[in-house]
Amino acid sequence: MQPDERAVAEANELYWDSDTPIAEIAERLDLSRRALYDAVQPLSAGERCGRCGGDLLFANRSSRKSGFATCAECGAEDLVEDTVTGDPKTPHLSVIKADAAASVREDARAQDLRHRAVVLGGAAIAGVAIGSVAAWLATRRE
Repeated sequence: MQPDERAVAEANELYWDSDTPIAEIAERLDLSRRALYDAVQPLSAGERCGRCGGDLLFANRSSRKSGFATCAECGAEDLVEDTVTGDPKTPHLSVIKADAAASVREDARAQDLRHRAVVLGGAAIAGVAIGSVAAWLATRRE
C-alpha cells in the first residue's frame, strides 16, 4: 500500500524532525517499515557540492548525525555542518575512528611494502654475489 501525500509529509516530518523510533512512526502512520523507508525523502544539507555544485543531501538520520552528505548529482560525499547540533564540520566519533583505522591500514601497507623492497633487494644482492663467485670459480679452473 502506497502512503498518500499527507502520510508522506508526516512521515518525513517525524523522521527528520524527531528522534521517534522507526517502528513507532510506522505504527502511528499505519505503514510497514519498508513503506515508511520508501516514503522518507533525502533531506537537503543546505550546502552545495564542492566538486560539481549539486545539492548535498542526507540519505538518513545516521548520515545527518555524522555530518556526511551525498551529492545528488555526482554522488560525492562531503562533510557539512551538523544540522542537528549546529556544530561546524564536526565529524561524529565513528567517522573519526574510521579515519584513524584507515590511517593505520595505510601505515601497515607502507611498512609491508618497505619490508618487501628490503627482502627483494637483499635477494638481488645475494644473487649477484653468488653469480660473481660462480663466475670467478669457473674462470679460475681453466
